[in-house]
Amino acid sequence: LKTMDFISLPLSLLVVAFVLIGNHTTSVKKLLSIVLIPLFTILSTAALAGLIMYPVAEYITQVTQFTPSLMMSLIIAMSIDYSLFLLSRYIEDFVKLQDKSVTIADMIQYSGHTIITSGVTLCCSFLGLFLLPLPMLQSVGGGAIVSILSALVVNLTLLPALLHTRLGDWMVESEECLTNTIVKSGAELDAPASETPLLDSIDEAIQDEQTSVYDGIDLDEAKMKQSLWYKLGTVLLNPYKGVFILMLILGAIAPVAYFFPQCGSSISFDLMVPVGSPSKQAFNRLGNEFGFGTLSPYKILFDGRPSKTGVGSAKFFDRINLVLHELTGEEFPATPDLNSFTGITTLNGQNISHRFYEASLICGKTCFFEQMRTIAAIDHVMTSTNGLTTYVNVQLNVDPFSDKGIQWLIQARKKIQTIVSTEGGDSFL
Repeated sequence: LKTMDFISLPLSLLVVAFVLIGNHTTSVKKLLSIVLIPLFTILSTAALAGLIMYPVAEYITQVTQFTPSLMMSLIIAMSIDYSLFLLSRYIEDFVKLQDKSVTIADMIQYSGHTIITSGVTLCCSFLGLFLLPLPMLQSVGGGAIVSILSALVVNLTLLPALLHTRLGDWMVESEECLTNTIVKSGAELDAPASETPLLDSIDEAIQDEQTSVYDGIDLDEAKMKQSLWYKLGTVLLNPYKGVFILMLILGAIAPVAYFFPQCGSSISFDLMVPVGSPSKQAFNRLGNEFGFGTLSPYKILFDGRPSKTGVGSAKFFDRINLVLHELTGEEFPATPDLNSFTGITTLNGQNISHRFYEASLICGKTCFFEQMRTIAAIDHVMTSTNGLTTYVNVQLNVDPFSDKGIQWLIQARKKIQTIVSTEGGDSFL
């Protein structure tokens, strides 16, 4: 995060300075104001977003470790973007109006409307992440929305306030001097002082200067109409050509849309790391050595709280054995036998009796007999402290996130649901 900020922040400020200076005359004060105002908005936005997210992470929900990185990227991007919109409008309008207060008011009214529309649109897009049943993505969506709204608030309040200070004066100092120079030159060259009043000469000069400004706008419009984007927009807005292009686009994406529902979904670890990264290589090496099912085992949760049935009871033991036996055999090739399960009822692919389990607990984790010591250790890890819930690890002989692994998961959940509905109890996979 630190390295990212050190690289992206100076480059962003350089882009802002390049765009705002353009062909205008510049000075050290103007350059300083162009750099400081976006920098102040970025720092203030980061402080505001952090102030909001701290209680959220502390008391409401868990925030994933890469959410702050995404937030900082959005803070820099949105602050630079919104500052560029507002400041460019401020500089452009000041040349015409020559009144800072009126210019700032127009800037907020027109460019402020633009950035509000942009921010609300982005927030609505990130709200879609809350519809996904993944806390990780919900955390990312919340952090993104907080960052965007913080950037909006800061740029619509702090930035205009900074423009009312000397920083705002420095930013348009060269434009003001340039306008005054044009007015004075027009007054001197228009006519001799003895024949034309000075006030009339100044008025004519201002009119000439304004005419040159509007001529410049016409020239900009002429250049704009020659650009590729303007021509493309003209074609797209044509009712006939636009419909034809829309049909071509829909025809191009139709095959993709047709086969898209057939694409499978996956929560595989492979999708969370870059291709060729050390973590990806280590994961593949361990998977090939020990089996991917061992690296990412499924868990079957057995819950005795609704019926107040303890894990140590014979009834609870029989329920676990019933589920495990139903999930083995030809119907479930990914778990051919009990070697695929690890829990308090199985050891080395064999069922253990309820009496042996009770004896193991009495003997404890320091028991002389290895099998009893192992069962006691498994019970200590997998059984809750109140003795009402436990779980069983399931190591598939295929990749759990492959098509075969996902198919096993779907079939196993259906089988468990059938057992629960007929035999009672609560089991979850």
